[in-house]
Amino acid sequence: MHSGIVFDFDGVLYDSEKHWLEVENDYLLARVPAWDVRDYKNIVGCSLSEAYDYLKLKGLNVGRDEYFADYNTMALELYSNKAKPLKNVALLLRELTMNKAKMAIASSSKRSWIEAALQSSELPAKIEVIVTVDDESVINGKPSPDVYLRAAKLLNENPADLLAIEDSSNGIDSAKSAGFYCLGLRNGFNGDQSLDRADDVIYGFDRESIEKIMRLIG
Repeated sequence: MHSGIVFDFDGVLYDSEKHWLEVENDYLLARVPAWDVRDYKNIVGCSLSEAYDYLKLKGLNVGRDEYFADYNTMALELYSNKAKPLKNVALLLRELTMNKAKMAIASSSKRSWIEAALQSSELPAKIEVIVTVDDESVINGKPSPDVYLRAAKLLNENPADLLAIEDSSNGIDSAKSAGFYCLGLRNGFNGDQSLDRADDVIYGFDRESIEKIMRLIG
Protein backbone atom coordinates (compact mmCIF):
# COMPACT_ATOMS: atom_id res chain seq x y z
CA MET A 1 0.00 0.00 0.00
CA HIS A 2 1.10 3.55 -0.70
CA SER A 3 0.60 6.65 1.42
CA GLY A 4 0.40 9.12 -1.43
CA ILE A 5 0.44 9.77 -5.14
CA VAL A 6 2.59 11.97 -7.39
CA PHE A 7 1.16 12.96 -10.75
CA ASP A 8 2.89 14.01 -13.90
CA PHE A 9 0.97 17.02 -15.23
CA ASP A 10 0.90 17.03 -19.03
CA GLY A 11 -1.10 14.10 -20.35
CA VAL A 12 -1.95 12.84 -16.87
CA LEU A 13 -3.92 15.57 -15.10
CA TYR A 14 -4.44 17.85 -18.11
CA ASP A 15 -4.77 17.11 -21.83
CA SER A 16 -2.06 19.66 -22.72
CA GLU A 17 0.12 16.96 -24.28
CA LYS A 18 -2.27 16.44 -27.18
CA HIS A 19 -2.26 20.18 -27.88
CA TRP A 20 1.53 20.33 -27.69
CA LEU A 21 1.72 17.61 -30.35
CA GLU A 22 0.11 19.90 -32.92
CA VAL A 23 1.74 23.15 -31.80
CA GLU A 24 5.27 21.77 -31.47
CA ASN A 25 5.27 19.83 -34.72
CA ASP A 26 4.18 22.92 -36.68
CA TYR A 27 6.90 24.97 -34.98
CA LEU A 28 9.63 22.36 -35.49
CA LEU A 29 8.73 21.55 -39.08
CA ALA A 30 9.51 25.18 -39.88
CA ARG A 31 12.80 25.29 -37.94
CA VAL A 32 14.38 21.82 -38.12
CA PRO A 33 15.17 20.84 -41.73
CA ALA A 34 15.44 17.15 -40.85
CA TRP A 35 12.38 17.09 -38.57
CA ASP A 36 10.11 14.05 -38.83
CA VAL A 37 6.89 14.03 -36.80
CA ARG A 38 7.90 10.55 -35.63
CA ASP A 39 10.77 12.22 -33.74
CA TYR A 40 8.28 13.95 -31.46
CA LYS A 41 8.14 10.98 -29.11
CA ASN A 42 11.78 11.62 -28.16
CA ILE A 43 11.07 15.00 -26.54
CA VAL A 44 7.84 14.13 -24.71
CA GLY A 45 8.44 14.45 -20.97
CA CYS A 46 11.74 16.33 -21.41
CA SER A 47 12.51 19.73 -19.95
CA LEU A 48 12.86 22.68 -22.35
CA SER A 49 16.64 22.63 -21.97
CA GLU A 50 16.93 18.91 -22.64
CA ALA A 51 14.56 19.12 -25.60
CA TYR A 52 16.61 22.00 -27.01
CA ASP A 53 19.83 20.00 -26.78
CA TYR A 54 18.20 17.12 -28.65
CA LEU A 55 16.73 19.43 -31.30
CA LYS A 56 20.07 21.15 -31.92
CA LEU A 57 21.49 17.76 -32.83
CA LYS A 58 18.60 17.41 -35.29
CA GLY A 59 19.46 20.78 -36.87
CA LEU A 60 17.30 23.33 -35.01
CA ASN A 61 18.17 26.71 -36.54
CA VAL A 62 17.28 29.08 -33.66
CA GLY A 63 19.27 30.02 -30.58
CA ARG A 64 18.48 28.89 -27.06
CA ASP A 65 17.06 32.23 -25.86
CA GLU A 66 14.81 32.58 -28.90
CA TYR A 67 13.65 28.97 -28.54
CA PHE A 68 12.81 29.47 -24.87
CA ALA A 69 10.93 32.70 -25.58
CA ASP A 70 8.98 31.12 -28.43
CA TYR A 71 7.97 28.17 -26.26
CA ASN A 72 6.94 30.35 -23.36
CA THR A 73 4.64 32.35 -25.64
CA MET A 74 3.11 29.20 -27.13
CA ALA A 75 2.79 27.57 -23.73
CA LEU A 76 0.95 30.39 -21.99
CA GLU A 77 -1.60 30.46 -24.82
CA LEU A 78 -1.98 26.68 -24.74
CA TYR A 79 -2.30 26.31 -20.97
CA SER A 80 -4.57 29.31 -20.54
CA ASN A 81 -7.00 28.61 -23.39
CA LYS A 82 -6.74 25.02 -24.56
CA ALA A 83 -5.63 22.63 -21.81
CA LYS A 84 -8.39 20.98 -19.76
CA PRO A 85 -8.39 18.25 -17.09
CA LEU A 86 -8.58 14.71 -18.43
CA LYS A 87 -11.91 12.96 -18.15
CA ASN A 88 -12.67 11.81 -14.59
CA VAL A 89 -9.59 13.50 -13.08
CA ALA A 90 -11.96 15.46 -10.84
CA LEU A 91 -13.60 12.23 -9.63
CA LEU A 92 -10.21 10.64 -8.88
CA LEU A 93 -9.00 13.66 -6.92
CA ARG A 94 -12.18 13.77 -4.85
CA GLU A 95 -11.76 10.10 -3.89
CA LEU A 96 -8.11 10.62 -3.02
CA THR A 97 -9.03 13.62 -0.88
CA MET A 98 -11.73 11.64 0.92
CA ASN A 99 -9.11 8.98 1.69
CA LYS A 100 -6.67 11.64 2.93
CA ALA A 101 -4.02 10.59 0.44
CA LYS A 102 -1.02 12.87 0.08
CA MET A 103 -0.79 14.34 -3.43
CA ALA A 104 1.87 16.12 -5.47
CA ILE A 105 2.72 17.10 -9.04
CA ALA A 106 6.16 16.40 -10.54
CA SER A 107 6.52 17.96 -13.96
CA SER A 108 9.04 18.91 -16.64
CA SER A 109 6.88 21.91 -17.50
CA LYS A 110 7.47 25.40 -16.11
CA ARG A 111 5.60 26.37 -12.97
CA SER A 112 4.00 29.37 -14.70
CA TRP A 113 2.49 27.06 -17.33
CA ILE A 114 0.98 24.75 -14.73
CA GLU A 115 -0.40 27.69 -12.79
CA ALA A 116 -1.97 29.09 -15.99
CA ALA A 117 -3.77 25.78 -16.60
CA LEU A 118 -4.93 25.50 -12.99
CA GLN A 119 -6.28 29.05 -13.02
CA SER A 120 -8.19 28.56 -16.28
CA SER A 121 -9.77 25.26 -15.22
CA GLU A 122 -9.14 24.64 -11.55
CA LEU A 123 -8.99 21.13 -10.15
CA PRO A 124 -11.51 20.16 -7.44
CA ALA A 125 -8.74 19.45 -4.92
CA LYS A 126 -5.80 21.72 -4.22
CA ILE A 127 -2.49 19.91 -4.67
CA GLU A 128 -0.15 21.71 -2.31
CA VAL A 129 3.13 20.17 -3.48
CA ILE A 130 4.17 21.07 -7.02
CA VAL A 131 7.69 20.34 -8.22
CA THR A 132 8.91 21.57 -11.60
CA VAL A 133 12.15 22.05 -13.50
CA ASP A 134 12.03 25.69 -12.36
CA ASP A 135 12.85 24.70 -8.79
CA GLU A 136 16.39 25.49 -7.64
CA SER A 137 16.67 22.05 -6.04
CA VAL A 138 15.95 20.32 -9.37
CA ILE A 139 19.18 20.00 -11.31
CA ASN A 140 17.99 17.76 -14.12
CA GLY A 141 14.58 17.19 -15.68
CA LYS A 142 13.07 13.83 -16.59
CA PRO A 143 14.22 11.11 -17.23
CA SER A 144 16.48 11.95 -14.26
CA PRO A 145 14.80 11.25 -10.89
CA ASP A 146 15.23 14.78 -9.47
CA VAL A 147 11.60 15.98 -9.61
CA TYR A 148 10.29 12.78 -8.01
CA LEU A 149 12.91 12.73 -5.28
CA ARG A 150 12.09 16.34 -4.47
CA ALA A 151 8.36 15.59 -4.37
CA ALA A 152 8.94 12.70 -1.97
CA LYS A 153 11.03 14.93 0.29
CA LEU A 154 8.38 17.66 0.37
CA LEU A 155 5.69 15.06 1.15
CA ASN A 156 7.97 13.71 3.91
CA GLU A 157 7.63 10.20 2.51
CA ASN A 158 9.95 7.42 1.39
CA PRO A 159 9.81 7.16 -2.43
CA ALA A 160 9.01 3.44 -2.12
CA ASP A 161 5.82 4.39 -0.27
CA LEU A 162 4.55 6.60 -3.09
CA LEU A 163 2.69 5.92 -6.32
CA ALA A 164 3.46 7.80 -9.55
CA ILE A 165 1.29 8.12 -12.66
CA GLU A 166 3.09 8.86 -15.93
CA ASP A 167 2.20 8.87 -19.62
CA SER A 168 5.68 9.00 -21.18
CA SER A 169 8.74 6.80 -21.33
CA ASN A 170 10.93 9.61 -19.93
CA GLY A 171 8.50 10.15 -17.07
CA ILE A 172 8.36 6.46 -16.17
CA ASP A 173 12.16 6.28 -16.19
CA SER A 174 12.23 9.28 -13.84
CA ALA A 175 9.74 7.80 -11.38
CA LYS A 176 11.28 4.33 -11.40
CA SER A 177 14.81 5.72 -10.96
CA ALA A 178 13.54 7.57 -7.89
CA GLY A 179 12.18 4.33 -6.42
CA PHE A 180 8.45 4.90 -6.97
CA TYR A 181 5.81 2.36 -7.91
CA CYS A 182 4.68 3.68 -11.28
CA LEU A 183 1.44 3.32 -13.21
CA GLY A 184 1.67 4.02 -16.92
CA LEU A 185 -1.35 5.85 -18.31
CA ARG A 186 -2.75 5.34 -21.80
CA ASN A 187 -4.64 8.57 -22.39
CA GLY A 188 -5.69 8.21 -26.02
CA PHE A 189 -2.91 10.34 -27.48
CA ASN A 190 0.34 8.73 -26.31
CA GLY A 191 0.39 5.58 -28.43
CA ASP A 192 3.96 6.34 -29.53
CA GLN A 193 5.23 6.13 -25.93
CA SER A 194 6.60 2.91 -24.49
CA LEU A 195 5.14 2.19 -21.05
CA ASP A 196 7.07 -1.07 -20.66
CA ARG A 197 8.99 0.03 -17.56
CA ALA A 198 5.81 0.87 -15.65
CA ASP A 199 4.73 -1.55 -12.92
CA ASP A 200 1.23 -1.62 -14.39
CA VAL A 201 -0.78 0.23 -17.04
CA ILE A 202 -4.20 1.87 -16.82
CA TYR A 203 -6.37 3.06 -19.70
CA GLY A 204 -7.77 6.46 -18.84
CA PHE A 205 -9.43 7.21 -15.52
CA ASP A 206 -12.50 5.02 -15.90
CA ARG A 207 -14.11 3.36 -12.91
CA GLU A 208 -11.87 0.29 -13.15
CA SER A 209 -8.71 2.40 -13.26
CA ILE A 210 -9.79 4.58 -10.34
CA GLU A 211 -10.55 1.49 -8.28
CA LYS A 212 -7.10 0.10 -9.09
CA ILE A 213 -5.49 3.35 -7.95
CA MET A 214 -7.49 3.42 -4.74
CA ARG A 215 -6.47 -0.17 -3.96
CA LEU A 216 -2.85 0.94 -4.18
CA ILE A 217 -3.39 3.85 -1.80
CA GLY A 218 -3.44 3.03 1.88
